[in-house]
Amino acid sequence: TLAVDVLTAGGRVSSSPAGISACTDTCSANFADTATVTLTATADAGGGFMGWGGDCAFRGTNLTCPLTMSADHNVTASFSLKAYRLNVAVNTPAGTSGQGGVARIGSVGLDCGPVGDGICSVDVAHGTRVFLQANIEPGNNFLNWTGGPCAGRTSPLCDFTMTANVSTTAL
Repeated sequence: TLAVDVLTAGGRVSSSPAGISACTDTCSANFADTATVTLTATADAGGGFMGWGGDCAFRGTNLTCPLTMSADHNVTASFSLKAYRLNVAVNTPAGTSGQGGVARIGSVGLDCGPVGDGICSVDVAHGTRVFLQANIEPGNNFLNWTGGPCAGRTSPLCDFTMTANVSTTAL
């Protein structure tokens, strides 16, 4: 048995294969032993997916959670009626070479990898305090943040409150 509990309004959870469909409260379904079931969280317009709990907690804010039905599973999902998108990137400044990966950016529900991994994104509820930490790899230097509320800051730590969509880059 796979049981899903949607803890907060603002979205729904469905499964593939079918069994749980647009769940907005508490739902459950039986699946065959060893079947792989993928849960998908879908936020309502203007809202955001805040994350998984229970047996999907390891997926954080990823919109999907695959589970193998080798045992019963209990999953929670949290949504926000009003959320903003936080986009974070790590980049090597123009004119530099040989630095390889510059850093990782960490925050609640966000782990943005070294250069080449692209932009990392997560939905964040309105009014949430965000702390971004650039973790510098040995031999590299943190220069500054560009874009968004972190723009121009030369400290690897940047904190702000989400009141709009934010895009920022660590150099």
